[in-house]
Amino acid sequence: MKKLTIGIGLIINALSIQAQDTTCIYFNNIDVCEFNYKTSEIIFCEKQLRDFYTIKLELGDVLCLDLSDGRDLERETKLLFYDGDLRNYTLNSKNNVYFSPKGVVEVQIGREKLKQK
Repeated sequence: MKKLTIGIGLIINALSIQAQDTTCIYFNNIDVCEFNYKTSEIIFCEKQLRDFYTIKLELGDVLCLDLSDGRDLERETKLLFYDGDLRNYTLNSKNNVYFSPKGVVEVQIGREKLKQK
């Protein structure tokens, strides 16, 4: 009976595990494109018309953020975690790739701006 209980618990646990998805977003000046992480195929492109571009993630997903403004600029970035914690970062946007840490459910990317010295 004990083995049956453990076996059922393992099956339930295996069924509840979800595959991790990777979302890839490319920023180049005001152009924003989402692309397939494995094939590099472009899914969609649009212009960043607001001060912040918002990307929603499911818990456990990873965001690959490709900031390719081509000049020595920076972007204000806000990370919202599942527990409500909000963290602000300033990222170098001259051809850099960043990955979101665990627990992030929303990322807001500001427009490119000159670096503050």
